[in-house]
Amino acid sequence: VAPALCAMLSNPSCSLTSLDISYNKFDDEDWVKIADVLASSTSLTFVDIRQKVSVSQGVLSNLGEELLKPSSGSKIDSLRCNHFDIVRGQHQLKLSGIFLDPSTACLLAGVLRRNTELIEVDLSATSIDDAGIDHLIVALEMNSSLRLIDVQHNRLAMSTLAKLHEVGAGKSPPCEVSS
Repeated sequence: VAPALCAMLSNPSCSLTSLDISYNKFDDEDWVKIADVLASSTSLTFVDIRQKVSVSQGVLSNLGEELLKPSSGSKIDSLRCNHFDIVRGQHQLKLSGIFLDPSTACLLAGVLRRNTELIEVDLSATSIDDAGIDHLIVALEMNSSLRLIDVQHNRLAMSTLAKLHEVGAGKSPPCEVSS
C-alpha cells in the first residue's frame, strides 16, 4: 500500500486535499517515505496519521522540519496524530500538561506555520524545550492567525522566551505570549 500511496501523492496532477491513513500497518521504512511525500505534496491540507503505536519520533521530526522549510510547497495546515489534533474550524489548541517531546513539538510547529484558523495555543506545562520553542518561532513568523501562545510552567531559557516575545509582538495584530 505504501508504494502506491507514495506514487499517487508524488504525481504532479494529484489534487487530493485530505488524507486519512490512520491505523494502517506501515513499518518505519514506509513511514519515512510517506513523510517525505506528505511534506512535498502541494495539494494536501489535512492528514490523519494516528496509529496504535505512534509514528517514530524520527519520522515526526523529519516531517516537521520539512514543513518548516521556507522552500516547502506543502499546504498542510491541519493534522491528527497520537499527540495532538488540529482540524478545520478549530480556534483553540489546549495541550496543557501533555508531554511534548522535541519531535512532536517540531511537527506541531510545522503544521502551525500554515494554519490560519487557530487563535490560541496552550503549551503550558508540556515540557516543551528551547528547540521546540525555536521551531514555534519559525512557525509564528509565517502564521497570521495566532493571538495567544501560553508557554507557562516550562523550563525555557530567558533568551528563547525573549525571542518568542519579540516575534509575537512584531506581528500585526500582535500575538501575546504568556510565560
